[in-house]
Amino acid sequence: MIREEIVIDLGRIGRTNDHGQSDEIFIKEIELWGKINEWLNSKSYTHDGVSAEIYTDWSPVIEELKKQQTREREFNKLLEENGEAAWEIYRFDIKEPKVKFLVSIQGKNEVSEYKWYPRFFVEKYLYDIFLIANLSLPGSCEFLNVRFISEREKESERYLLSSYNFEEALYNQLDGVRPSPICLPVSSVIDWYDNLDTGIKQKAESPIEKAIFSLLHLCKSDVDETSVVWLFHALEAIYGTRVGEGFSNLINRLSILLQLDSKEKAKTKKKLRSMYDYRSSIVHGGYQVHHPLRNEVIDKRLNEDWLRTYELFQDGFNLVVLSIQIMIQNGWYGIEVKESLIGVNAPNKQSKSDV
Repeated sequence: MIREEIVIDLGRIGRTNDHGQSDEIFIKEIELWGKINEWLNSKSYTHDGVSAEIYTDWSPVIEELKKQQTREREFNKLLEENGEAAWEIYRFDIKEPKVKFLVSIQGKNEVSEYKWYPRFFVEKYLYDIFLIANLSLPGSCEFLNVRFISEREKESERYLLSSYNFEEALYNQLDGVRPSPICLPVSSVIDWYDNLDTGIKQKAESPIEKAIFSLLHLCKSDVDETSVVWLFHALEAIYGTRVGEGFSNLINRLSILLQLDSKEKAKTKKKLRSMYDYRSSIVHGGYQVHHPLRNEVIDKRLNEDWLRTYELFQDGFNLVVLSIQIMIQNGWYGIEVKESLIGVNAPNKQSKSDV
């Protein structure tokens, strides 16, 4: 048996921006992480004759979120009393929290002796927690600044698994933007995800896995032109549309699953059309490619291009996440589209049954 302790430095966690309902969100986050610490403090994986068990304690996340709340209240009070001078007065005494994982591995295979093997299972566990938490309460799990530290290796680079767009998705919902992701009971998400059972798969084998893996790619990278391509990978996987099948099929199926009214459908169709045209310009030509330097000070047109790309991306991100959440609500792991043909009589001619 192999037993190893792996430590991660969480870095800065929590949300990037404030919202008018930040206090209510904070209460929900503390409740969510309490349930994660109770129900998901251990996880088992199997790989090629090997069984790996991970044990951890997520209470440092809860403690850090509470400290952040206290610091923000203290600073905001100081800001009201002293104005901008508060930045000089207030001491931001921040110690980055750490989380320890105990990994137990039984059995052997051709890669089990590699030093990175135990860490692989911790990484997969982090992805699972990230997905479950953010599908339950969007923006509640931030692993952007995570760094791995262990006895065998030095501190690694930041993990860059970002919940920023989940966070913005929740704010869209709270501000009345429709369609936008919703909040789900974490127990429902856990049950659905457990039944999906992706294990340690490194290649999608079903449409829903393709959609989830595409979503994780989006959270692992900066928003750029290629992000819109990943969005369509996810949407086309969820709704069973094929290359060249047509834009109308996608919007019609999406409108049914998300139960959009006529006004919401028209608005969503317009946004999706802009995304579709943008994707086509990248894949098939027509896109005005930026220089790799991407210096928006030198060429201010890049600011407008980036803003358009980001707006299209967030709209598409919202649709992908909400689509997966509705499937979770329904207990679905895919959708099947059935079509039927109905015969039409000759014009101005009655059928025998009408006589």
